[in-house]
Amino acid sequence: MTSEQKPLSRTRRNTLKLIGAAGVGLAGCMGSGDSGGNSGDSGGGSNGSESTTEGDDSSSGDYNLTLRLGHVGSKDHVTIGVFAERLADRLEEETDGRLSVEVYPAGQLGDAQGIIQGVQEGSAHLGLVDHAAVATVTGYEPYSVFNAPYTVEEPEQMLKATNPRENDMLAEMNEEAGEQVGLRAIGSIWLGKRHLTLDSEYTKPSDADGKIIRTTPADMWVSTIKGLGGKPESVAFGELPNALGTGTVNGQENPLENIVLGGLHKYQSHLMMTGHIAHAQVFIVNEETWQKLTPEDQEIFTTIADEESADTVERGEKQHQEALQTIKDEGSTEIITQDQMDMAAIKSSVEKQVNEDYSHLSEYLDRLREFE
Repeated sequence: MTSEQKPLSRTRRNTLKLIGAAGVGLAGCMGSGDSGGNSGDSGGGSNGSESTTEGDDSSSGDYNLTLRLGHVGSKDHVTIGVFAERLADRLEEETDGRLSVEVYPAGQLGDAQGIIQGVQEGSAHLGLVDHAAVATVTGYEPYSVFNAPYTVEEPEQMLKATNPRENDMLAEMNEEAGEQVGLRAIGSIWLGKRHLTLDSEYTKPSDADGKIIRTTPADMWVSTIKGLGGKPESVAFGELPNALGTGTVNGQENPLENIVLGGLHKYQSHLMMTGHIAHAQVFIVNEETWQKLTPEDQEIFTTIADEESADTVERGEKQHQEALQTIKDEGSTEIITQDQMDMAAIKSSVEKQVNEDYSHLSEYLDRLREFE
């Protein structure tokens, strides 16, 4: 899942199509499910109309569109990478070539900020990023509630809550975001619950008093760390092992796969299974590009996205268990389960912090917490 992945050979196979979207030269960053968005310039973007090829007539579906999809996971990441590749293959086949997707993994179109800005401008057309990062980068804050801690906690339910065809609240947000910031959410994929690691035992918020805990610079994550009792600090994922090893930060939070991938548990005495964020990563699309599609092609697109999204749960949960077993087998990190923590105090503290920081989004938070 590193940013050093080589360009995909499959992304150059559509040689008969004219690609109008302008290229962007952006620096990659590490961290699927760890997107922040504090670096990476979005190169001179173009509008969504430049994704068209000869013979474009969006009103009748007489078009051939090549869409650029960016993410920061590796090509073969079991949720992000596999979802992107399967979507690309199926979309071209099921639209008889009207739509094709070029996948740029491992930060080839930039870090989270670069991808989001690219989708806004149309130099990229699709992206897999975090809801909170979209909110922070674009300024459209309502999207951030889908990364709020301890709201919807089960994977299937979270995917439903982050699907605009299942959740009227998100559909309403999409209409606003499309008009205001030039993109919308199609759906999401499952990455797993996020958990806390520290250089000491943690069972209640006061145990993190004075502890510097690394997080991404997205505002919702910052509020979450404060609610957990810690002091948030932004550190790039690639620099995190050194920061933990030198004591620059005392802890961090991530899905288990990222923790094992980065070897982060080796620098931490304790892993707390807080599960504070049920992490679904949002699939965004440039608004102008989306409006070019016929209703029939939009339906094909969303059907494929929904089916492939559902498949990420089984793969993601299997990877979660494998990563947990790896930590257990290595035996250097004590694992603290939820029944060993004061979860009522933790959830109360986190909810209080989020409610204070996001009082202007209280209606959205309440609706999400009540979502069924």
